[in-house]
Amino acid sequence: MKPSKEKDEIAAAEGTLVCHGVKRGHSFLSQQCLINVCKTIFTSSAVASNLSCARTKATAIAVYVTLKHIKLRWLSLYLSIKRLVEVFIPVKKYFLEQKNYPLEIKQLFERDEVPCILSFLQHILFEIHKKNLELQRYYTIAVDLFRIITSIKNKLKERIDSQLFCAACRYRLARLPIDKQNMLKTSFIEFLSTIISYIDSYFDQNIVFYRTINYFSYENIEALTWNQVIQCVDMLKIKGSNEDCLFDEFTNIKSMFKTISDQSIPIFHQVQAFVKKQNDMTVTNICDEVTDIDDNYSTGVKIISAELKVRLNSTLSCTELYKYILSSEDLLRAIKSDEKYKFKGKCV
Repeated sequence: MKPSKEKDEIAAAEGTLVCHGVKRGHSFLSQQCLINVCKTIFTSSAVASNLSCARTKATAIAVYVTLKHIKLRWLSLYLSIKRLVEVFIPVKKYFLEQKNYPLEIKQLFERDEVPCILSFLQHILFEIHKKNLELQRYYTIAVDLFRIITSIKNKLKERIDSQLFCAACRYRLARLPIDKQNMLKTSFIEFLSTIISYIDSYFDQNIVFYRTINYFSYENIEALTWNQVIQCVDMLKIKGSNEDCLFDEFTNIKSMFKTISDQSIPIFHQVQAFVKKQNDMTVTNICDEVTDIDDNYSTGVKIISAELKVRLNSTLSCTELYKYILSSEDLLRAIKSDEKYKFKGKCV
């Protein structure tokens, strides 16, 4: 039997590795590779040599252990407002018929502008929520950032310029007195401007870089020019690059793309056929393992949900997380125990 301290260190290391992989979009199939790397590099470490956190165990830790100890805060306001808008009239009637209730609630439901404000918030937060999910897609890469961020900024600016905050909001605004209309419009514009300023505070620091690499997000590679490639090379300060070889590769890729796109079969179907052929020849065993996961739809949904929530709500560094897990008896017990494979999902 290993000492309790060593078991705790192994459990803390496994929990940290899982969170690190989830936050960076690693698949659970690649978790075994990460474990092997740790064992190879740290051959003299008792902790590293005893790590056993591959796909199945990593999935269980992410879904049934780590997620239960993360405080969720990501855009829950949107869902709360959405629910409130749906039940606003019956809830308002219920509270106004009560004799004893807080003054704040009475003032909330008696104000005519409240439905208008809720409609505005619901619509705007939904727009942001969609872009947030777009940023979190597993296939979203750095070259997509400029397009995604610029898109939401342009939408918000257009709403400010046109003063169209949403169709339901416009209808409700028109029924209010002029002074309240102007007050709400000013408030809405200030709210949208604050969101734009918040985005700029992060995005503008590297906007030149994002704009430059955005060239590679073009759907049609024929639109990509050699000058744009060189701009990216200069921006990334790639040392020792051979421009002649790079130019040859650039022209070969464009030529190959043109050859493929000129075929009567759509590119998507060509790629599907190629991938299927390669899978049938070389990775049948891996496909069998993946099928076992994909067949269980509910498990897949839980895994995706856990990954998103861990990625969006966990702010600790790996060192901080390791120390935190090591100091938490509940987490250590859950990671070390076989019970994590039997936990039932609960609504948060």
